[in-house]
Amino acid sequence: MTNDKNSAADKIVGSTDLLGELPARVVAMCKQRGWSMHWTHRGAYLHLEASELIEAIRGKHGDPAEEAGDVLLVLMSITEYAGIPFWKVVDKAVAKLIHLENAPHYPGEEYTPNALMSRPATKSEGQYDSKALLCTAALELYKPPFRFEHGYILDVDSRIVYDNEGVDTMGRVRGWGRIQYLPNPEALQDKVGEMIAEALNDFWKKHGA
Repeated sequence: MTNDKNSAADKIVGSTDLLGELPARVVAMCKQRGWSMHWTHRGAYLHLEASELIEAIRGKHGDPAEEAGDVLLVLMSITEYAGIPFWKVVDKAVAKLIHLENAPHYPGEEYTPNALMSRPATKSEGQYDSKALLCTAALELYKPPFRFEHGYILDVDSRIVYDNEGVDTMGRVRGWGRIQYLPNPEALQDKVGEMIAEALNDFWKKHGA
C-alpha cells in the first residue's frame, strides 16, 4: 500500500486496510450498474481481466497497475457475492504461501527448472513443425457453439475468444492468460486471429452485398 495520503485507496477506506467495506462496495457498484453477478459471467470477466493484466505486463496494451486493480475488483465481486469474507481469502493465501515456501514439489506441479528459463524452447519442447499442426492446436483451444454476449465472443465453456474492447479497432483476440502456458503461444494466438479473419471473410462472401 502506498504511503501517499492522497491515494485512491485511502480516500475509499480511510486507511491502508483494504479488507474493510471495499468488497461490499464493489458488489453494490456491480448491482447499481446492472452487471450480472452470476458465476458464469463473473468468471468470464475474471479471465478477461487476468488476460488484460498479462498483456499489459507484456507491453502490448494498458497500464499493469490499473489492470491488476481490475482483477482485484472482479475477484472481490465474486467472493463477496458468494459470502466469502475477503479477509478469509487473504488469510488462506498467506497460509498457502507459508506451506509452499517449505514444501517440496508435488506431483503435477507446473514449474520450470532454472536451466530452462534462460534459453528458448526447442522443437522437442513443443514447437509446431507445420502450419497444419499449428491450426489443429489452435482449433483445440475452444469448443463450439460460440456466442456473442456483452461485447465478448465466448465458446461453449464461457472461455473468451474475442472482444470488442479495443480502441479504434474491430476487436481483439483474447485468451493470453491461458495460451501463454502452451508451446509457442505467440504463434498460437496469432493463428486464432487468422482463423477468425478467415471465418469473417467466408461469411461476408456468402452474405455480403
